Order: sequence, then C-alpha cells, then structure tokens
Amino acid sequence: MKKNQSLILSIFITVFLVVIAGGVATTVLANNQAPKTNTISAADAVSTYQAREAEYKALLDKANQQLELANQQLTALAGSSTPAPQEQNSSAEYPVTEEMAKSIAFQVAKDYPLEDPELVNYNGTVAYEVKFKNGNIYVDAMTGQILFNGLTQPSTSITADQAVQLAVAYVGNSNVMDIEVETYNGSRVYMIEFANGQEVFVSLTGQIVAVKMPSTTSPSHETEHEEDHEEEHESFEMDD
Repeated sequence: MKKNQSLILSIFITVFLVVIAGGVATTVLANNQAPKTNTISAADAVSTYQAREAEYKALLDKANQQLELANQQLTALAGSSTPAPQEQNSSAEYPVTEEMAKSIAFQVAKDYPLEDPELVNYNGTVAYEVKFKNGNIYVDAMTGQILFNGLTQPSTSITADQAVQLAVAYVGNSNVMDIEVETYNGSRVYMIEFANGQEVFVSLTGQIVAVKMPSTTSPSHETEHEEDHEEEHESFEMDD
C-alpha cells in the first residue's frame, strides 16, 4: 500500500516538474524570439517606405517629363506661327511702286494715307499696306489690284476736280493755274491757285475754309469763310 502511494506521488511530482519546465522553456523561447520579430518588422517598414518613395519619385519624374514635353511643343508651335502680314523686300523689285500703290489706295479711300505704303505678305501675296486713319488697304505689288479694303466707314472726301469746281463757283474765276494738297490749321485741304494770284482753300469734305486775295500794293489778305446750316456764306474776315 505504501509502495503504491509512493509511486503515485512520484509520478505526480514528475508530471508537475515537467509541466513547470515546459512553461519556463516556452517563456524563455518567446522572450528570445521577441526582439527578432521586432527587428524584422522594422526592416519591413523601412523597405516598404523606400519602395513607396521610389514609386513617388518615378511618378514625379514622369510628370515633369510630360510637362517639359508639352512646353517644348508649345514653344515649337509659337515659333512656327508667322504673323500676317510680313514685311517684304524693297519695292524696286515689283512693278507697282509705293507712289502707285498710294495713288490706287487714294482712289478708294478718297483720303491721304497716314504714312508711306509698306511691303508686306498678305495671305501669301506680296502687297502694299496703305494705312489710313479709319483702316488699311492692301494693294497687290504685282498687279495693283485691291486685295482688301479694311476701311471701317465710307469716306466722304471730294476729288481734286470737285474742289476746283467749288472754288471756281465761289470766286467766279475759271482761270485755274494750280491745285495742291496742303495743311491748313491742322487739316488737309485743297489749295486752288488762280491766274490773278487768288487762292482758295477747300477742305476734303467740300467746304470753303479760306480765300487768299491776290497780292497788291497792300499786304495780302486772307478771308475765312464759314457756312451755316443752309450752306449760305455768312461773312469774310480780313486780316491786315
């Protein structure tokens, strides 16, 4: 009986010690593996961060390359587009001269250009650009044809012949010696000179603006003429 009890007690103690030893071994093993696990997690995090950084950098580089390519295309497009009209060579190379182009444009505008005509490339055709205060006229440098009339409003200027007719009717003298275009009080006018020395100034709109009497023993006189709404002559002002 005592042997059986001793045997059972021995077995119990042995099992208890084995359980205790197993728990201790498990704890020690877990403690030894914990730092190793933490070290692997940190390395994985660093590796993941570096991979994402590389991916972001690659995307950014690609975006910059696309932006640079777009800028190059815009620059090339701007460089290839040419403004029209373009300046051309000397007018001596073409049948129509500057003076001829000016005269042709004058017949259309019934006014004098602001400056000398300039050779340009108008839609692939060499032309003179004649500038007026209300727009431009383009005259073909080879044929003299009007390529484009850019005047914004019709001109009301009279011709030189019409100015002569007005001056003759006004002074009652038909013996005209000369007609010129001059500037009078800041405006362009026709100056009609008669054989007796009398001069009549007619505006480009057909108004008699001044009459210069012929020279005599006394200083020349100049009379300014203004019209009322009924276009009747009101008065003459004589300057001594």
